[in-house]
Amino acid sequence: MRTVVFAAVALAVYGAMHMGFYLRVRVLLPAEVRIVLAGFMVLLLFCPFAAMLFSSSGLNATAAAAAVPGYLWMGFLFLAVCAGLAVRAWDLAAISLDRMVSLGIPRADPRSAAFFVLGAALFGSVWGLVENRLLFTTTVTVPTRLLAPGEKPLVAAYISDLHLGPTNRPELTRRVAEKVRQARPDVILCGGDLVDTHAPDLLQSAEILRGLSAPLGKYAVLGNHEAYYGVEQAEAYLRSCGFTLLGGKTASPGNLLFLVGVDDPATGRPDRSGELLSVPGAKGRLPLVLRHRPQVPKASAERFALQLSGHTHGGQILPFHLAVALFYPRLAGRYETPWGGAVVTCRGTGSWGPPMRILSPREVLVVRFVPEKAAMEPLAEETLLPGQKEPMVNQRESLEKTA
Repeated sequence: MRTVVFAAVALAVYGAMHMGFYLRVRVLLPAEVRIVLAGFMVLLLFCPFAAMLFSSSGLNATAAAAAVPGYLWMGFLFLAVCAGLAVRAWDLAAISLDRMVSLGIPRADPRSAAFFVLGAALFGSVWGLVENRLLFTTTVTVPTRLLAPGEKPLVAAYISDLHLGPTNRPELTRRVAEKVRQARPDVILCGGDLVDTHAPDLLQSAEILRGLSAPLGKYAVLGNHEAYYGVEQAEAYLRSCGFTLLGGKTASPGNLLFLVGVDDPATGRPDRSGELLSVPGAKGRLPLVLRHRPQVPKASAERFALQLSGHTHGGQILPFHLAVALFYPRLAGRYETPWGGAVVTCRGTGSWGPPMRILSPREVLVVRFVPEKAAMEPLAEETLLPGQKEPMVNQRESLEKTA
């Protein structure tokens, strides 16, 4: 029932976006062309929904054929609607100022407004397609007392939100794999939403990811899109990629890290991070939480040194950043917590829906744990983990981000 309601609301909102765009640009077209445009838009309106339906029915090639044009149009339409809202805001501001001070600010005539909307959406779409091809490596440096001076740093490679499917193909997977190999990681971590929907070439991507190896292993948690894909199928796919599933579990790769995995709430699985961070095995190691969404529940708030998350895509397409930030203030980058830990939110290694990004390029995170350079003075009592007698990590750590 909840799925039906969500689909109905999504269809209504998306349909309203189509209507607003049509009403804005129809002034540029003769009557007979308007009918063709309306029919074309109705077809594109249903493409993303048809793609999901075909995918769930196992018609992967048909789903891909519907998804690619549907998602490209979705990105263009979103930008067009934003441009239309900007025109409307200009008109409202002009009317208000005229009433107050009679400045005579001109308002946009319908044809000029339509041309502006089309031009802005086209420019933004091209920009988004080009930026979506970029893939950066972002390095986060974490000093810790658990490594002796002069000891070799431990390197973790973190990917999230690859969204493998019709618009994120094996070509992208190969580029991501190469970035990870260049980091020469000791451990590879995945923060969820690795797989999005069924596609004909998912097995090729799995083979590429299976070829990635690290001395201390590969660990992953599930995101919300794995829940939509099907939890059991997603788990099987992640295992085929060589990942050990960490949701609701812990792992201690090497002598430094204590990993705690949290599957996304969409999977229906409880968040046991508070309980898991309190087990005796955490003592003497650096507690690192893998949680898909950049949220911190009270149960684990003061118990970890570092949390790696994703989900937000950094907003993916400006100005969508503004809406995403309302729900997830830790939109992208490093955020220190009041208790001395840090949350790092990855902008995502792929993209969802429209294969576009505007001012939010894709990234692979490389986390380098290095020996603490500061004096070995004891930490304040309130910075210790519950039940801990000696400091585990310098909680006043500085995380440095470089693209």
